[in-house]
Amino acid sequence: MLALAVTQTWAFDSSHALWNKTLKRHVKDGLVDYKGLKRNSIDLEIYLKSISQSPRSEFDLWSSDEQLAFLINLYNAATIQLIVDAYPVKSIKDIGFLPHAAWRQKRIHLWEEKISLNHLEHDIILPGTRHLPAVHFALVCAAKGCPQLRSEAYTGSLLKTQLEDQGQLFLGNTSKNRISKLEQILYLSPIFEWYAEDFERVSGSVKNYLTKHAAHIFQTDLSRYKIHYTRYDWSLNVSEE
Repeated sequence: MLALAVTQTWAFDSSHALWNKTLKRHVKDGLVDYKGLKRNSIDLEIYLKSISQSPRSEFDLWSSDEQLAFLINLYNAATIQLIVDAYPVKSIKDIGFLPHAAWRQKRIHLWEEKISLNHLEHDIILPGTRHLPAVHFALVCAAKGCPQLRSEAYTGSLLKTQLEDQGQLFLGNTSKNRISKLEQILYLSPIFEWYAEDFERVSGSVKNYLTKHAAHIFQTDLSRYKIHYTRYDWSLNVSEE
């Protein structure tokens, strides 16, 4: 990690240009060039530094879509920085000595506090998005089992379209979600199990959510199908070197 001057100030750019530049340069098809990013992560560092200096009062003036885009970008950028600092690693779960240590480390500077990825996700992002389960298709924990990391930053003006696209990419990815008409079984990502309440809250059930948002993918009546949740792939979402 390159050392940034402690007293240096960086104005936050609500277009997320530096994060967007980082993603376009180092992410392809959801996989990250961590080796290249470790060699030059200055844009990522400045982006996170600018967030740390962005006051809560400014955040409160934004639209709800701008706020959510900001928080999703922060979660994903902080996760990538965590991996870059520890790289080479085979999985985010290999970071730290205790179980789930990567998510518990207070590394994120936000609104004059140091918080963890867990706190950002479960105490800041999710409480305000219980009506929007598609947010689970945007938060990326640096594992291949996660939804695909976009090669662009989320923005308030494009957020709804971006989340819809993320959902379609995730639901249509047969390595994560597939149907066996012979067995009449839906093999689904554990994300639908971990956050079942969020999908049930808006659609009544996970299967109802899939029927509404992925009927063109599964192309059958899902009511008679059993659900089998697959094993999550925690291997690093790293591009081939």
